[in-house]
Amino acid sequence: MPQVVNTIFVKMNMDGARQCVQSFEDLKNGIKNRVIRKSVSTSVVPQNKAAKRTRRFRNRTGVLRKSLGTRVKTYRQSGVSIGLVGSRKGFAKTVIRTGGRLGAYDPGVGYRPVKWYRTQLVINPRKYIHLVELGHRVRGGRYVAGRDFLKMAFLQSKQEVLSRFNSKFTAEAGREAMLAAARALKP
Repeated sequence: MPQVVNTIFVKMNMDGARQCVQSFEDLKNGIKNRVIRKSVSTSVVPQNKAAKRTRRFRNRTGVLRKSLGTRVKTYRQSGVSIGLVGSRKGFAKTVIRTGGRLGAYDPGVGYRPVKWYRTQLVINPRKYIHLVELGHRVRGGRYVAGRDFLKMAFLQSKQEVLSRFNSKFTAEAGREAMLAAARALKP
């Protein structure tokens, strides 16, 4: 069944009981995609919870942690389903920062304050989640190391992800096979 490939991706091959595999292969593509999609969406939940619990990065505003969510993408033709954990839309937040002084240097007096400044920053986690995960360079050439909290969340919840996928897949595949058999017997 599922196996871990490259520590972050899970690949599933259909092996096992011949009858189960055959009954799943006899289903229509739309039904197979639905079964796999439900299984993947159920199995991604533990990784999302582990990513929200992490202490690997400092969360100044709380927006990144709140924005974490799951999404499942299914390709119809190939039947491949991908479960993603990441930042969702709609969590941009405007923060107003005040402080510091803008000033001018007067030769007779020295530094003379002109006014306090006030800036608005729009914090959108979709634009910086990859920088937290992978790292980046800041002004001055200094490198900030990545926190790889999503990778660690997957590694922590890997066994639960696989067991949830297996249990949901077998339940849904059996249910859909029974429904397909019942539809075939109906005149």
